[in-house]
Amino acid sequence: MVVLMSEEHLNNLSHEQIEAYYNELRQARRTATPIGYWYSKNQPEHPMPVSDSATSDQVTEQLEKLDAFIEGAREVHYRGYSSCRLCGKLNGTFEYVKNGFAIPVGLQHYVEDHHVLVPGLLELP
Repeated sequence: MVVLMSEEHLNNLSHEQIEAYYNELRQARRTATPIGYWYSKNQPEHPMPVSDSATSDQVTEQLEKLDAFIEGAREVHYRGYSSCRLCGKLNGTFEYVKNGFAIPVGLQHYVEDHHVLVPGLLELP
């Protein structure tokens, strides 16, 4: 289990300790259940987002779930941007990892701007 560290705590660690910490965090990400990832040539197992598939109540519920998930989640950064599959907007370069789940930073855009019903999001603990 990865113990999330504050930036202040990380600043007091040696380079080797920080590297070990991020290796452990990346391993946790590899075993995390992805929520809100979309189809691409490299990840054909994911669904395509469907615009206007969520009701206004579902949009509100999903945004609340995202806010709760992000609080206390760890950011795992990557190189390069992810772009929206619906409008092309750049959505960011990291994901949130918490409690065995991973959610991309741009997921809020799909919910807010395109009213996408995200599979599995409303079932998050």
